[in-house]
Amino acid sequence: MVTLTFNTKAMLYTLVNLFILVRSTFGRIGIQTNTTKIRQSLKRRGNSSSRLHESQLEKYATTKKLRQDAHTRDLIAITVINELRPGEKIEFGTEVRSPSGDYRFGLNQMSGDLVLTRHTYGIPQEIWSAGVVGGWRLSMQKSDGNLVVRDSKGDALWSTRTQDHPGCRLEVNDGGYAALLKGENQLWTTQIVPPPLAIVIPSNQYIEKDSFVESPNKKFSLGLTSSGEFVLKNENEVIWSAGISGTSHLYMQNKGNLVARNSQGLLLWKSNTNKNPGAKLVVDDNGSAMVVREKSIIWQANASLVVAPTPSPIFLPTRSSTSIPFPNPRNQGPALGGSFESVDVILPSSNILKGDFVKSPNESFSLGLSSSGRFIFKRGGQVIWQTDKSGGTKLTMQGDGNLVLRNRDDEALWKSETHGNPGSRLILDDGGHVAVISSNEDGNTPLWLTGIPRGEYNGPSSPNLSFPVRSTFYYPWYPQTWKVRGALSKHEPSLGFYSSGDHSVVENHIDALEYAHVQLSIASWWGPGSKLDRARISLLMDKSVENRSASDPQVKWSVYHEDEYDLDQSPDAIKDDLDYLKKWFTWHPAWAYVDNRPVIFVYNEGGGVDEGCDVVNRWMTAGDGEWYVVLKVFKDYLTCKTQPDSWHQYAPGKDAIDESYAFGVSPGFWRAYDEEPKLKRVTKPKFCANVQRMVQSPAQWHLITTFNEAGEGTMIESSEEWKSNSGYGYYLDCLHDYP
Repeated sequence: MVTLTFNTKAMLYTLVNLFILVRSTFGRIGIQTNTTKIRQSLKRRGNSSSRLHESQLEKYATTKKLRQDAHTRDLIAITVINELRPGEKIEFGTEVRSPSGDYRFGLNQMSGDLVLTRHTYGIPQEIWSAGVVGGWRLSMQKSDGNLVVRDSKGDALWSTRTQDHPGCRLEVNDGGYAALLKGENQLWTTQIVPPPLAIVIPSNQYIEKDSFVESPNKKFSLGLTSSGEFVLKNENEVIWSAGISGTSHLYMQNKGNLVARNSQGLLLWKSNTNKNPGAKLVVDDNGSAMVVREKSIIWQANASLVVAPTPSPIFLPTRSSTSIPFPNPRNQGPALGGSFESVDVILPSSNILKGDFVKSPNESFSLGLSSSGRFIFKRGGQVIWQTDKSGGTKLTMQGDGNLVLRNRDDEALWKSETHGNPGSRLILDDGGHVAVISSNEDGNTPLWLTGIPRGEYNGPSSPNLSFPVRSTFYYPWYPQTWKVRGALSKHEPSLGFYSSGDHSVVENHIDALEYAHVQLSIASWWGPGSKLDRARISLLMDKSVENRSASDPQVKWSVYHEDEYDLDQSPDAIKDDLDYLKKWFTWHPAWAYVDNRPVIFVYNEGGGVDEGCDVVNRWMTAGDGEWYVVLKVFKDYLTCKTQPDSWHQYAPGKDAIDESYAFGVSPGFWRAYDEEPKLKRVTKPKFCANVQRMVQSPAQWHLITTFNEAGEGTMIESSEEWKSNSGYGYYLDCLHDYP
């Protein structure tokens, strides 16, 4: 044995450190060489290097270089484990193996990709990969059950998206796949299941009367007969029927509900499978018609079986961490109407990383993640819009349609609140419009909007309203508020528990408003950027114009400023809100005007005269004569020295109010969380009589409280509870019969 003296050890230690210093000093040369070699290697493997961003290639090369250095310093040895438990982490060099050792799951030591390999006779074969570059650590997060690949800086590159399931573990079995388990329940797997032999009808598709879809073997068919019966047939024999007739369309809604409607849009039948976005209708060779979501059957019809809905399964993750090839995203035609060319920035279940930007087709605008981790939109070097939160490492278009900015810990910093719209994508066009849009056979529906408004306010955009004006209060905030304080609405519309961003719902509502001779619809509004206001109010106005003359649609729009009730805003703050409305909405031909001024209704507090008169002073100061301001009455409101342009009352608890400034009618008032109604549902004769009185009133505003406030039980839109032969329901029938 040779014993080293202290001086000998010190000398060797110095030489080793000098060697490492020299390697690090000249490392960039090695990295550049590696980048070239990797690009050549990828080409040999059949992967086009143009699909990897240059920063990804460099990260790949840097990772490979560091790992080669690590091997040189003998810091890596293969470690074998049989499972990855909650809170555990592994780095390259550690594998999770199946009991036989034939299947191994871990990080590729050169590329950093997460891979599953099969080892037969000592020869490794890759059978699955996550498609990431530069992975350094694989973590089984204890707090939420998410399996995450992170790079050397700790930034998340890929995950199973199984958060909200703490206590998960990862196992690899001899069946040839890795699985994430909680107890015995499988939440995620690398296993690829062969698709069923079946015909599939995806979300937002429909079957018309007297048409059928056949199973692949053409033995079974599902559809609507000439009399509108919804049936499943074995050749010519009916083996299942929904027991309805008169159906015009069988529609697979994007929220997962299969519904049958007549030619008036009245709901005849439904599968009760809503809250399953992305569900599909399947007809297979075994004679079963099924509504399925991922790998779960949530409704089924065959000769003798109708299965009740089951809880929604966990969405399986996509394999790719970045599906957008940079720097060449997919260019499209106009996505928001008009003539502006657009580009897809993020496709469904894809993301962009910090430092990535996409330009509009004309290269005037750019959208991406800044070096500070903000989601940002720019014109040249000018910032037009950005998120308040910084620190993001990736921007993801989730499979459910929600656009989410996340940090390195995979925590959400900002989101578009557009979940429930699977298949949505983020676009940027040459007009500077940024939108999350949902597409179907009828076109594109904007769900979230920012960027540059489509128009500019230059004075009145439509003819003035003529008094009296038939008006109603409208609520564009669903599905978020079908439940209030945890309680579901007492009444369900004929359209089901819909989304206010669904263009087919909006078209139905505009048609109903026109049928009821409504001239002004007053949309609940909670301030700039709230409740997807830019997308939803724009959609309402666009559809109003589509239904009628583009220069003077029948249904005009204003907003109900709800924040005033709680905030008591200063004149400057109110003016900021009014300027926002001018910027985004009042230029539209469907915005309402009186005396050549845009109309706004305000839900102010109904306190004493001093408090009330202060409301009047603040609003009239902020409006500065440029707005037609309609305030809510309070005690002794007429004694205020300053008066608004007009007054109104919001009184759902009375079936009718008859005042000099307004006549109002209500169909009932029963909050979702109350055991008893404040006002029982008004009968058809009583409501029709109240409408007749309203028609005869000389008051400026003929108010209907409300069109669709389901949470308070005041809605008049169509429902099975007050259905009529017209399909609109008897409340709308009364308004139609007495214009």
